[in-house]
Parts: sequence; structure tokens; C-alpha cells
Amino acid sequence: MRHVHTLRGTAFIAALSFLFAATVLADDKYAKSKDAVFPDVQPDHALVYFARPDFMHLIHSPTFKVFVDSTPLGWLPQRSYLAEQIEPGSHVVWGPMNATQRVDFQAGKIYFLVLVVRYTGNNVPADAAWESGDPTYVRSVVAERKLVYVKANLEELAKLREEGAKKAMKAEQAAPEVHPVTLPARFENVWYRASKKITWKGYTAVGALTVTSDAIEFKSEKENVTIPLKDVQSFSLDRFTGLVGSGDESSWNMINFNHGGTPAFAAFRDRREQPVTEQIFITLQSAARSSTAARQQVASVQPVAASVEQTPPGPAPGSAPSASPDQAKPKIETGQIEENKPYQSRAGMFSVTVPPARNPFVRTYQLTAWQLKQGVADYEEVAFDMKDFGQSYGTGVHRIPPSVLEQMAKEEPKHTLSNLADRTVSGWRKYAEEPKSQEESPVQTQFGEGLFRIYTAGHSSLLVRVTGVDANGKRAGEPADARIAVLVVRKAGSYAYAIAEDESTVPGAAPLDLRKQLESFFASMTLAEQGAPQPLAAAPPSPATSPSQPTPNTQGQPDGFFSYEGSKEQFTIAIPKNWTVYDQGQMMKASGVDRMPMRAADMVIFYQSSDPTPQVMLSPELLDKVDTGVLPSFFLQRQRADKGMSCSGFSDKAEKRAVDLIGKDPEFKGKNAVEAAHAESVAVGGCKGLRISAKGRRAQGIPLVAEAYVASDGETMYVFSLRNPAENFDKNVDVFHKAISTLRLAAAK
Repeated sequence: MRHVHTLRGTAFIAALSFLFAATVLADDKYAKSKDAVFPDVQPDHALVYFARPDFMHLIHSPTFKVFVDSTPLGWLPQRSYLAEQIEPGSHVVWGPMNATQRVDFQAGKIYFLVLVVRYTGNNVPADAAWESGDPTYVRSVVAERKLVYVKANLEELAKLREEGAKKAMKAEQAAPEVHPVTLPARFENVWYRASKKITWKGYTAVGALTVTSDAIEFKSEKENVTIPLKDVQSFSLDRFTGLVGSGDESSWNMINFNHGGTPAFAAFRDRREQPVTEQIFITLQSAARSSTAARQQVASVQPVAASVEQTPPGPAPGSAPSASPDQAKPKIETGQIEENKPYQSRAGMFSVTVPPARNPFVRTYQLTAWQLKQGVADYEEVAFDMKDFGQSYGTGVHRIPPSVLEQMAKEEPKHTLSNLADRTVSGWRKYAEEPKSQEESPVQTQFGEGLFRIYTAGHSSLLVRVTGVDANGKRAGEPADARIAVLVVRKAGSYAYAIAEDESTVPGAAPLDLRKQLESFFASMTLAEQGAPQPLAAAPPSPATSPSQPTPNTQGQPDGFFSYEGSKEQFTIAIPKNWTVYDQGQMMKASGVDRMPMRAADMVIFYQSSDPTPQVMLSPELLDKVDTGVLPSFFLQRQRADKGMSCSGFSDKAEKRAVDLIGKDPEFKGKNAVEAAHAESVAVGGCKGLRISAKGRRAQGIPLVAEAYVASDGETMYVFSLRNPAENFDKNVDVFHKAISTLRLAAAK
């Protein structure tokens, strides 16, 4: 039996040392490189890449061992790859579950083995197999799938040699040969998408995909597509972010090609199992390799940039949403509603007034509403339709996933709004031709600056224009071009939109001003606090917490933070390193005064300061900066707990008293109340607590926003709060959320 080349020689180790100069320890068994590694093939060896591109949350055995014959190569965690020089000849590759293959390696050649793992519905690996990929695509796959190069710890590797010696014979007996992909190859139950733009339904059609040495053919009851390989410009295995952000990342085979001189796009994936999608990709590589014409044109592509066009799509007004089996389905309500009536969304995220009807005899709209709150998906939408008379209006509120927020932070606000408008119109309904932007302008709304845009879609109007009669004497007609108005507003972690089509005409009346009509519709919209555009925590919310609250931090404190333990007998919390703390209770205690005498409360102020020494008495100037939010800060108010307040939760009466702390403040009640103080149950510092929100006004009508996280250990009630003018609240809330995510009460078990 031939043996794989090992790493025993010191000369060989020295030769590779430069490749691994910058590494970070990922596990005792292996280290991950900060940079991609692509060694040159040695003339007397074969260079073999072993890749594992899958990623699944919460699986039981995320790291697999890899052996060639009896020699261990190391470990393959998710989204990683190995690169090894192997002696030529027939070898057995084994280790990951039942993934055992015999491969004939030739000297001086490069090989690419892809580990395809199939998971159960509980995200547990069910089986695995090695697939032979095209080595010319190694670099693009590493970039597109964000694979990390891993290198085994030599001491840990030595421990595997005994296992390799014991099990190699059994693996050799079970190993089938790895054969090149056979063309033509046919795949059943394949999803097809024809556009990169968001479609609220996850796919355009489902059918059979056949790959030959000359073409890619898709056939279904709805659509048939043929893509000659000579017209293919690029393809990649990438994804449109999944609806719920679950472990199944919904990878798609994305193909860019030339169709009659016009750039075109198609994407395919297996509707059932991820491994088949990977196999389709490997087959496409093989087909491209077998086509001389395609080989000259097919190039690797970079990963699709993370932008709003990758955000998880919710259902669109005006079209019935559909989700893949691994996606949550929204709740749908239908009915009727009269014009000019107020409408309240199912979960209370927004309310809006139904637009006036243009037909003097029909005053009732058909209503369709969608609502989903699961994982990173959190939205509500509604559509009011009177399509027989050419009227259709819709509106909704969407929270934006944290991963997308990070990308948006790098964009110009105008670019973000443009993407949001494109997403809204493309998901609104089906069109005969793709909508194109014709005019746009910034617009001031009750929620901040937004974007107004008019689109046209050829031959897509709601009403059909009569053009004559057909051969049977019946009236014949064709759709005109559709005009669609869109208005979008984004503020921090959410966005709100409205969309309108109104083709109705009234004899003798002036033509409809669609912009004025849409702005009037949007102006009637109000947002409840839990659905209003507001910042989200930096990390995705866990199932046990509200998406509008910071996710409890279980991975240690955020970068640049340190743990404040001045009151560790009650709580600990992390704050930025350039912040300090003024603890009124500690100052009182140092002066011999008991904390919280009778019904009194003491205050802790966390604030940004270059002076690490807390000041005994804050200056009026400093207090003013803290109060207005000019200086980033937040507060903790401690007072004796009432009956019904404990780590296990708040009674109704206790909750009302907590809400009144903000609700009875003059700046948040009476004529100053914009949104009354209200509470929702959330986890706070490991206890069951409350998130209290309110909006009000200060003198001169300055908008004011307050947010508080309240918990109790049965003796003390803790109120962590941020209360700033709206402009500074938006600047400071991210740090506040990060700090709250690290909060831990001593009473929490």
C-alpha cells in the first residue's frame, strides 16, 4: 500500500512556515489561517484540496476527521478546507461519517474533493460523501463560500495515527471509486429563479434540470429554459439570505449568461436536500470543462455583495407569498374594508387609513394582510385592492436583520433607500416587463427623510385597454404600461413603505396625482413602538427574546468593552473602555448614608469620559450633555422593589408602577405624549423583566425618545434607561443595547 506524504520532515515544516505565519487558534486540534492558502503542486506529488463548504447551526458533530489510507490529515470544521501534497497512486479518502472514496492521484496534478453533508430536519448530520470538483474553481469556491484554511496541530495529529492504523483496512474495503461526472446528468425537483431581485415567492418554477456537454436545460409546467454553455459568462454557488436565518442557507447555482446580446440570469437549487445543490454545481463545473467554447468564457465570480437585495424576503402585498419547506410561512388574513376606515395591523406594528375609492358605486376594498415574527423575519404588511377599477395600495413595516444592517452602514443612505424601493416594487406583484425607475425625489415624512419613486412596467397595467374586436366579434384589448408609486423610509433597524397603483378615472375630473395620493396615504400611517423603525441589537435575537431588545450576550463582552463590577453584589455589566461610572449609591455609602432610605432611589450614570476617575459631583455642564445625549451615556435607577416584583417577573400592578416611572413624566404625558409609555415582557439580566418604551416632546417641540429595561431581585428594582432627544437617541442606542446584552443580575440562576 502506498502512503500519503506526511509532515514529519523538519525541512518540509520550515518550507511551510511562511504560509502559516499569521494564524489564530481555533481549537486545540487545529488552527485557522487569517489568509487563504494555495500552495504550488510539487512535481512528484499530487496537490489535493479537501473542502467542506456547508454550514448548519446547532449540529452535534461540527468537525470531521480526514484520513488518506492510514495517515491522518487533520480536521474539517464547517466552512473550511485542507490542502495536502500526496504521493501519486490509488488512495482511500475517509473519515467523515460514511464518506469513503478511492481516488487515483497522479503526480503534478491538482485535485478538488468536496465533502457534501446531508442533514436531518433536526440539523443533525445524516450522511456524507466526497464529490470530485473542478480544481480550476478552488479559488473562487474558497472566496464565494468564505472557506477558511485549517492546519492540524502536529501533536494532536499524532494521536490520530493509532485510529488510522486500526480503521484503514475497513475503510479500504468499503471504498468505491470516484468517477468523473457523467453527462448528460438529470436532476428532478429543482427550483428555478429568473432574477437576482427579491421575489416574495422563493422560486419561479419547479421542474427537471438536465446538464449536457453543450447546454443547461430546465423544463417545467410553467417555464422552459435552455442556456447554451457557449453563452455562459460565469456561474457560482451562492445564496440569497434565507427567510428565517436558519441553518439551511439556501445555496443556489447562479448563472450569468448572454441571451440574444442581453445579459441574463438564472439560478437553480434542489428543493429538498442541500447535497444535490452541491452536486449540481460540480456537474456544471464538469460540463463547462468539457465544452471548449465554454471553457474560454466561464470565469469565477465574486460573492454576491451583501445588500438589501439579499435581505430575507417577506410576503409582498398583492401576491400570495410562498415559502420553501425550510422557511416559516406568514399568517395571512383576508377580508373587506371600506374606504377611509382606520386599519390596525394584526400584531399592532402599524395603523393606516384606507385610501378613498375612486368609483362612486363601489366603496369597499379587498383586504389581504401578512404577518410573521420568527428568527430574523419580523414584519407586517397589508394590501387594499380594487383591481377591477384599477386601484391597489399597500403598506408595511419590516425589521432589517443585523447582518444586513452592518452592510447598510457602509452604504450611502440614498443607495440604501434606492435598494429598499427596488425591493418593494419587485415584490409587489408580477409584471409583464421588469419595472424601471422613471423619476424620484427625497421626501420628508413623519418618520424622517424617505425616497419617493415612480416606476413603469411595460404592458402590466391592472386595467386592459380595449383595442377593437377579435375574429369572433368579442372585444379585444391589451394592458397598457403600469405606473407604480413607492415611498420608503429607513430609520436605524427597520423600514416602512407604501406603494400605490391607481388607474381609475372619473369623468370630468382632473387626472389623478399619484404622488399626492401616495403621500396622503403614507401620512396617515402611525407606528407602534415595537414595530417602529428603531435600532436593533448587534446580534440576531434568540427565540427567547423579543427582536426589539438586545440579545443576551453569551459569547463574552463586545470588543472594546470592559466589565463594571462596582455593584457586583447586585449586578455586572460591560461598558465601553473609554467610559466611566458615577454611582450615587456608592458615594452615599462611602459617606455613611444608607442606600435608598425609605422610598428614595439612587442613580448610577454610565457615561463617556476620558477621565477614568468618577467625579463625586458631576458639573452642571456635564449633566446637561448627559441629559441631552450629546455625551453618550445611559442611566440606572435603583429603588426598593414593590410587591409583585421579583426575578421571576412582574405582576400586573407592579408592571403598571414600572411603566408609570416614564408614563407620568411630564415630557411623556398629556399634550407632550407622542406614543404613550408601554411595556413588553423580555429577559433582562437573566431575569424576567420589562422593556418600556415611550415617545414625547420637550420644550420647543423637541422630539424625545425613552427606552428602559427593568428587572428586580425581589428587594431592588433596577431601571436601566436611555432617554434622549430623538436625534441623539439614534446615535446612542447601539452602545446601550450592547451594554444591556451583557447585563447579569446576581439574583439570576
